[in-house]
Amino acid sequence: MREVGNRGTKGRKMSSGKRFFYNIVTLILVVVIVFCLFKIGKILWGYYEGTKTYDHVAKIAGIGSKDSDHIDFDKLLSENPDTKGWIKLKGTNINYPILQGATNDTYLRRMFDGKYNPKGSIFIDYRVENPFQDFMTIVYGHNMKDNTMFSHLMEYEKQDFYNSHPTMQIYTPSANYDMHIIGSMYLDAAAPQYKLFFNESEKQSYVSWIASNSLISTNESVSARDKIVMLSTCTNVDENGRFTVFGKLVER
Repeated sequence: MREVGNRGTKGRKMSSGKRFFYNIVTLILVVVIVFCLFKIGKILWGYYEGTKTYDHVAKIAGIGSKDSDHIDFDKLLSENPDTKGWIKLKGTNINYPILQGATNDTYLRRMFDGKYNPKGSIFIDYRVENPFQDFMTIVYGHNMKDNTMFSHLMEYEKQDFYNSHPTMQIYTPSANYDMHIIGSMYLDAAAPQYKLFFNESEKQSYVSWIASNSLISTNESVSARDKIVMLSTCTNVDENGRFTVFGKLVER
């Protein structure tokens, strides 16, 4: 009988040990869940703050709707002297100021108002000397999971999307342009095509390369005399993967 009692005590001790183990595991799981919810909440709050900020910037610019062509650059420049233009793709969320900082990190994670936000800004490569006047202007923007910033650029891998959106609009303090899409493709972040300085023969080779490698067919004629804009965003698949859309500027 004494042995039976001892075995019962051991069983109770094991049950108590198991309960302690389960309690520890449960506590860890709760902590992990709370941490994940905090991180998700922080991301969503950043999205909300970013959207609210850019809605406010649109009001500063005097844009009453996404289809408006009026941009008040005097007010934009008074708020941020780094303003170089405004980009718009009708029917999408692409409707933002274009900035240019001292480096490509300046606006990578900072918005128009200079505040930190994962959305960052739409910005021109700092090496571009005369934005939208040089042969090549490179413009960067994040591919955000809430379908803002440059996320809709990814649609240009589809011919049908191009067919219904053959042009974008770029506005500057001195001129307004239709940007006729001439091609789209995937590139590596370190690809040599992220190039800004060309001689005359290189210009023609470059526009020919765009036509030969594009995912979409545009039938746009392009020459070395055109002003080319390269829009670049991350793919969110490969760390160094980029999706690029090329266009030529036609002044209105």
